[in-house]
Amino acid sequence: EYKDPYQFFNRTFFTQGLKDLLICALKRINKSDIGEPVIELHTNFGGGKTHSMLALYHLFSGNDFSNNKGIEEIIQLANGLSPKKANRAVLVGTAISPGKPETKSDGTIVNTLWGELAYQLLGLEGYNLIAQCDKTSTSPGSDDLVKLLQLASPCLILIYEWVAFIRQLSDNVNVFIPAGTFDTNITFAQSLSEAVKATPGCLLVASIPASDIEYGGTLGKSACDRLQNVFSRMEFAWKPATPDESFEIVRRRLFKPIAEEKLASERDAVCNAFSRFYRDNSADFPLHCKEADYERRLKLAYPIHPELFDQLFNTWSSLDKFQRTRGVLRLMASVIYTLWTKGDKNLMIMPGFLPLAENDIQTELVRYLDDAWSSVIHSEVDGENSLAFNQDKANPNYGSLNATRRVTRTLFLGSAPTANKAQKGLEDKYIKLGSTQPGEKPVVFGDALRSLSDKASYLYMENSRYYFSNQPSVRTKANERAERINDDEINEEILKRIKNNFNGDFASVHIAPQSIDVPDNREIKLVILGSNATHLKNLNDSEAIIECSKILNYRGNSPRIYQNSLVFVAPDKTNLDIAKNSVKQYLAWKSIDTFENFFINFIIINSFSSFIRFSSNTGLVRKVIAR
Repeated sequence: EYKDPYQFFNRTFFTQGLKDLLICALKRINKSDIGEPVIELHTNFGGGKTHSMLALYHLFSGNDFSNNKGIEEIIQLANGLSPKKANRAVLVGTAISPGKPETKSDGTIVNTLWGELAYQLLGLEGYNLIAQCDKTSTSPGSDDLVKLLQLASPCLILIYEWVAFIRQLSDNVNVFIPAGTFDTNITFAQSLSEAVKATPGCLLVASIPASDIEYGGTLGKSACDRLQNVFSRMEFAWKPATPDESFEIVRRRLFKPIAEEKLASERDAVCNAFSRFYRDNSADFPLHCKEADYERRLKLAYPIHPELFDQLFNTWSSLDKFQRTRGVLRLMASVIYTLWTKGDKNLMIMPGFLPLAENDIQTELVRYLDDAWSSVIHSEVDGENSLAFNQDKANPNYGSLNATRRVTRTLFLGSAPTANKAQKGLEDKYIKLGSTQPGEKPVVFGDALRSLSDKASYLYMENSRYYFSNQPSVRTKANERAERINDDEINEEILKRIKNNFNGDFASVHIAPQSIDVPDNREIKLVILGSNATHLKNLNDSEAIIECSKILNYRGNSPRIYQNSLVFVAPDKTNLDIAKNSVKQYLAWKSIDTFENFFINFIIINSFSSFIRFSSNTGLVRKVIAR
């Protein structure tokens, strides 16, 4: 479907962002001065970059789309401008090797991105225009690129995973890479954007990542920043899909349209029943559920409940690795298949109906989380050995509805991605929203939640919000204490460890000193810098280098004479963060251990002398011991 232009557009939901993009492209390719010349697609994983580029690629393929309603609407909005066949160049950074020239079918050897661009647009004729720059791995000027683009116009240039290509390059002039250096490729980006702007009928679209996980390290982040700086002067404000549009995108790809009147009537009946249910039990559900707009959203998302979409598109999409559209599609495809094969008869697909015990579905969700979440699911959330299953089994009121499992599934979906955020989990009204359907009593699910909270090891309640954690309660307490430990305490512990554990054959050792503290004499001295003076490999202006220079050149305000008598040790910036976190955890656990030992000793020592005083208030004793 992605390769076939007709099937692609028939299955595509034209979001407002996609409409704006295609209209802009039609104006530009038709040599109108209105269309933007350079478009940067800048979103997180799964934000629609690939789909938008495919839409542009197919739109200017020369095919006739007169029977496609979506394209007809685009043409109308573009004042009747029809898509025409354009020369298309597609550069994929992960498919092109910077260190390996490519030999084309006619024997032409291409070394660089600009060589590949020229060859894709006009073959050997285009390549010859910038051949010298390609062979010498130097960026062509914008004048040369304008000549190329004028000959190729109308033309569409799509550059995908550009950062992935550039981050493989080097700034070291002594290292030769056929594709050029880091800087020459950034220069090419600038020259190309200027040339596209100066050439009517030419459009450049590039995808730029928006999350740390896609940058691929410091070079990738630097490449991304430099490219964004190049595009910022002339880029088009492209918008990804809104949440409601995302509903339609997913629903359209997973279900056939509801064309029959009977099916539409059944859908409306189900959605009306949900809407009445929320109005009649308004105290049990969030306020917005009784509004008319929520019934519209129910019909828009049907047969998937809007709360499930909201959790996936809002909560889960905040995770770096979660692909906003692709991730939801892959998960829901597995969910729908499993529910269908099991003959599920529920009214809508809600968070409480996600079969998390199924390996495929569990794997799809846990892949975005820490591995420890698998054990949380098995022990408490879902499956025949889980706490939720056993509670449903032991209580007929819960078991007839699978009430506890619906609650835990809803809660897991709404809380697992928020584990590292300030506001965790869900209020009980949202738990009921994801678990209860018309004809059932919301109070049953509230009771199941409260009963579960007294037994679960990974379930917490804070500020009227329930959430699962992948750590048991004592570890949570340690983490909370760790967050309260300040840098001064951490640095003090690190320096204490260094003092107690360092052995060396030096005349003296100076730990985190001021320059005045280090004597100026012939004896060999070791200076261990403090945690505020860190160093990174190959960084010539790090905090450590600056601090070393101060101590090396001066003792207090006086110039240092015996500079060669000093040896410096500096903390590695990357590893120091790990060390600080470890020290923070150690201090937190130590405080808990100290408190527990103190409390146990207190009880033992005072058990006899305080018996009469404590026995007069046995309730207090229970509270103290429980705490």
